[in-house]
Amino acid sequence: MSGTYSFNLLYAFKHAAFFVVELQRLDLPDDAPKGDVYQWLHVDMSTAVVTPLGFRKMSANARVFDDTSLMFTADTACFTDAVGKTHDMTPIEGADVPATVGRLVSDFILQLKQT
Repeated sequence: MSGTYSFNLLYAFKHAAFFVVELQRLDLPDDAPKGDVYQWLHVDMSTAVVTPLGFRKMSANARVFDDTSLMFTADTACFTDAVGKTHDMTPIEGADVPATVGRLVSDFILQLKQT
Protein backbone atom coordinates (compact mmCIF):
# COMPACT_ATOMS: atom_id res chain seq x y z
CA MET A 1 0.00 0.00 0.00
CA SER A 2 1.66 3.20 -1.09
CA GLY A 3 0.80 6.70 0.03
CA THR A 4 0.73 8.61 3.29
CA TYR A 5 -1.98 7.65 5.75
CA SER A 6 -2.83 8.48 9.36
CA PHE A 7 -2.52 4.80 10.32
CA ASN A 8 -0.25 1.76 10.19
CA LEU A 9 -1.59 -1.57 8.97
CA LEU A 10 -0.65 -4.22 11.50
CA TYR A 11 -2.46 -7.19 9.95
CA ALA A 12 -4.11 -7.59 6.56
CA PHE A 13 -6.06 -10.53 5.15
CA LYS A 14 -7.32 -10.78 1.57
CA HIS A 15 -10.42 -12.46 0.16
CA ALA A 16 -11.67 -12.09 -3.41
CA ALA A 17 -14.51 -9.80 -2.24
CA PHE A 18 -13.15 -8.11 0.90
CA PHE A 19 -10.23 -7.41 3.20
CA VAL A 20 -9.97 -7.67 6.98
CA VAL A 21 -7.34 -5.34 8.46
CA GLU A 22 -6.06 -4.28 11.84
CA LEU A 23 -4.80 -0.75 11.99
CA GLN A 24 -3.06 1.48 14.47
CA ARG A 25 -4.29 5.05 14.20
CA LEU A 26 -1.51 7.64 14.28
CA ASP A 27 -3.78 10.68 14.52
CA LEU A 28 -4.82 10.18 18.16
CA PRO A 29 -3.12 11.45 21.33
CA ASP A 30 -0.80 9.13 23.25
CA ASP A 31 -3.34 8.73 26.06
CA ALA A 32 -6.21 7.70 23.75
CA PRO A 33 -8.00 4.45 24.69
CA LYS A 34 -6.42 1.38 23.06
CA GLY A 35 -9.82 0.48 21.57
CA ASP A 36 -9.69 3.72 19.59
CA VAL A 37 -6.03 3.43 18.59
CA TYR A 38 -6.17 -0.21 17.45
CA GLN A 39 -9.12 -1.13 15.23
CA TRP A 40 -10.16 -4.13 13.15
CA LEU A 41 -12.10 -3.31 9.98
CA HIS A 42 -13.94 -5.25 7.27
CA VAL A 43 -13.47 -3.58 3.87
CA ASP A 44 -16.02 -4.71 1.26
CA MET A 45 -14.51 -4.12 -2.17
CA SER A 46 -17.77 -4.41 -4.15
CA THR A 47 -19.63 -1.78 -2.12
CA ALA A 48 -16.65 0.26 -0.82
CA VAL A 49 -18.10 -0.03 2.70
CA VAL A 50 -15.78 -0.13 5.71
CA THR A 51 -17.27 -1.71 8.84
CA PRO A 52 -15.66 -1.85 12.29
CA LEU A 53 -15.59 -5.42 13.61
CA GLY A 54 -16.01 -4.74 17.33
CA PHE A 55 -12.94 -6.44 18.82
CA ARG A 56 -13.69 -8.67 21.84
CA LYS A 57 -10.72 -10.94 22.53
CA MET A 58 -7.62 -12.47 21.02
CA SER A 59 -5.19 -15.33 21.20
CA ALA A 60 -1.96 -15.83 19.27
CA ASN A 61 -3.74 -16.94 16.09
CA ALA A 62 -7.35 -15.91 16.56
CA ARG A 63 -9.42 -12.78 16.95
CA VAL A 64 -13.01 -12.72 18.14
CA PHE A 65 -15.26 -9.81 17.24
CA ASP A 66 -18.87 -8.91 18.11
CA ASP A 67 -20.48 -11.18 15.49
CA THR A 68 -17.52 -12.60 13.57
CA SER A 69 -14.15 -14.26 14.08
CA LEU A 70 -10.80 -14.69 12.36
CA MET A 71 -8.39 -17.63 12.70
CA PHE A 72 -5.00 -17.39 11.01
CA THR A 73 -1.50 -18.76 10.57
CA ALA A 74 1.43 -17.25 8.69
CA ASP A 75 0.08 -18.75 5.45
CA THR A 76 -3.71 -19.00 5.71
CA ALA A 77 -6.71 -17.43 7.39
CA CYS A 78 -10.39 -18.18 7.83
CA PHE A 79 -12.97 -15.46 8.51
CA THR A 80 -16.37 -16.51 9.89
CA ASP A 81 -19.08 -13.95 9.13
CA ALA A 82 -22.15 -13.01 11.18
CA VAL A 83 -24.28 -15.81 9.70
CA GLY A 84 -21.62 -18.46 10.32
CA LYS A 85 -20.30 -18.75 6.76
CA THR A 86 -16.54 -19.25 6.52
CA HIS A 87 -14.32 -17.47 4.02
CA ASP A 88 -10.77 -18.59 3.24
CA MET A 89 -8.36 -15.67 3.23
CA THR A 90 -4.69 -15.01 2.60
CA PRO A 91 -2.49 -13.02 4.98
CA ILE A 92 -0.70 -10.25 3.09
CA GLU A 93 1.94 -7.66 3.90
CA GLY A 94 0.88 -4.04 4.24
CA ALA A 95 2.86 -3.12 1.12
CA ASP A 96 0.71 -5.56 -0.88
CA VAL A 97 -2.61 -4.05 0.22
CA PRO A 98 -4.18 -2.19 -2.72
CA ALA A 99 -4.17 1.60 -2.53
CA THR A 100 -7.98 1.49 -2.84
CA VAL A 101 -8.17 -0.19 0.57
CA GLY A 102 -5.92 2.51 2.05
CA ARG A 103 -8.14 5.25 0.65
CA LEU A 104 -11.32 3.59 1.94
CA VAL A 105 -9.82 3.20 5.42
CA SER A 106 -8.58 6.82 5.37
CA ASP A 107 -12.05 8.01 4.38
CA PHE A 108 -13.52 5.92 7.20
CA ILE A 109 -11.15 7.53 9.73
CA LEU A 110 -12.05 11.00 8.43
CA GLN A 111 -15.74 10.19 8.97
CA LEU A 112 -14.97 9.12 12.56
CA LYS A 113 -13.23 12.44 13.20
CA GLN A 114 -16.27 14.36 11.98
CA THR A 115 -18.70 12.65 14.35
